Amino acid sequence: GVRNAGPRATIMGIAPRAYLGSYKVFPDGQDGAPNSAILKAIDDAVADGMDVINLSLGAFPAERLDSDPLVTAVENASRAGVIVVIAAGNDGPGLNTIGSPGTAPSAISVGSSANDRVFASSAWLEGLSPFLALPGDGPRSVNLIRGQLSDVSALDPTGLACGTLPEGSLSGKIVLILRGTCFFEEKLNNVSRAGAIGAVIYTDAERETVTMSTNGVSLPAVMITYADGLKARERLQSGAAEVVVDFSQNAVPSDATHLPDFTSKGPSVDNRLKPELLAIGTSVYTASPSSSYALMQGTSFSAPMVAGAAALLKAYRPGLSVEQYKSLLMNSTAQFTAGLQETGAGLLDIGASVRSTVTAIPSALEFGVGGSTVDVSRSFVLRNLGGTSETYSISAAPLSDGSVPKITPDVVQLGPGSSADIVVRLNEANLPARSHEGFLTIRGAQAGNTTRLPYWYAATDGKAKSINIIEAPEEGRRASTQNFYVRVLDSAGVPLPNEPKVTVISGLGASVTSVESVEFRYPGFYQVRVRLSSEPGENAFEIDGGGTTTRVTISGS
Repeated sequence: GVRNAGPRATIMGIAPRAYLGSYKVFPDGQDGAPNSAILKAIDDAVADGMDVINLSLGAFPAERLDSDPLVTAVENASRAGVIVVIAAGNDGPGLNTIGSPGTAPSAISVGSSANDRVFASSAWLEGLSPFLALPGDGPRSVNLIRGQLSDVSALDPTGLACGTLPEGSLSGKIVLILRGTCFFEEKLNNVSRAGAIGAVIYTDAERETVTMSTNGVSLPAVMITYADGLKARERLQSGAAEVVVDFSQNAVPSDATHLPDFTSKGPSVDNRLKPELLAIGTSVYTASPSSSYALMQGTSFSAPMVAGAAALLKAYRPGLSVEQYKSLLMNSTAQFTAGLQETGAGLLDIGASVRSTVTAIPSALEFGVGGSTVDVSRSFVLRNLGGTSETYSISAAPLSDGSVPKITPDVVQLGPGSSADIVVRLNEANLPARSHEGFLTIRGAQAGNTTRLPYWYAATDGKAKSINIIEAPEEGRRASTQNFYVRVLDSAGVPLPNEPKVTVISGLGASVTSVESVEFRYPGFYQVRVRLSSEPGENAFEIDGGGTTTRVTISGS
């Protein structure tokens, strides 16, 4: 990761000149990494004396901690003195979507934040101002692409281009397509076979623009916002219009105050606070083995930023424990405007981590899950890593109107290298059902530095607020049996024991075969088996979680 000039910018790794050991766990020609390979790689990394392990991988739903071999391996590596950093997962935006082994308690699990700049292309539609556009990971023409813009909804009422289109129906056209339902590559292949020379995909109302993964499709494509997509559709209603797509890219400021919708959120499988922190996870400009440099996104790119920060920190301040390094990284973050189960302690701030001279172990206070009345005490060890005595004042503040824990003592003087036990008590009644969370702020009187320790408690009333649907297929063979997983959550993301009621909404002869608890392996989940209609078409099933509903639609073919 030494300084190097790429086509768009001069870049450098977070821990330049660090020694890297790369352990291959994804076999060629196979989908996914087997546990056996990951376990061997972790063992080898520990045996080779690696200081930090990064795992940009994971699986959701996550298993129970006591039956998850990857979690056991991560805990063993941490006990051996290795800092383990893991991608939280890309299964958002729902709560309780942290993947294994990011669920490991000792691991530093990392979610993604948005970038404050994007490298954007542009699309000019006759009669309108240019639209900022994100290109896919496929071909990018060095020349402008010009053509009549055609809304695919004229051929496909859904506007999604997920099905076969008449041959030649889009000959020479650049096609406007709505994001959703099927993969980007399917959309592009369908319009390409119909003769299109390019595609402009506009995202849906719930999601932001992303760099599309097109899996080798040769058709040039860009993505624009939902609002710009509506403007383009409205413009086409007044008559034909030419569109020009320019794939040359420039850095453009972007809103970084929100979370990308893909980033996984807590609580963890054991109702702990996860992720630990965030790092940039969109528009990451990085080296790529396939194309020298590439723009990437996902928690798989956020995690190695934190791993690099851990390496930098350990080089700067050697000899600390894994828990102390975790605290320096986690408790020195910049606060992010969202709930703690979405952001952890906040956004990575390497400079603040290096400058900090105080640690808190544990680095987060979890008061657990319970009812509207709580009286629970937790403690942490505050340690002065500096070379001079310091007086620390400790205060608590909720993220919103809510509970404020009591701290004993709230002022402590520590000499160099000394520590003190701090007791924090949460004693409240009549709490509304939701997350009650905030930060303890630890201020040093002499140095003026601050450290923030997150705290969290979930008050639950057993009422369903959302439903996780996992591994639901989008299509299947007619009359076949299909499986998917369902879990009901409360407002804090805590799983409820509610067995979902599944009913057939459409699909002649479709049926629900069984709904069985798989609590023994995946906490809170039920496996649903359905049989599709023997006729082609949609099979829709309603999932009722006891107060909230959703649908699963499987196309039979």
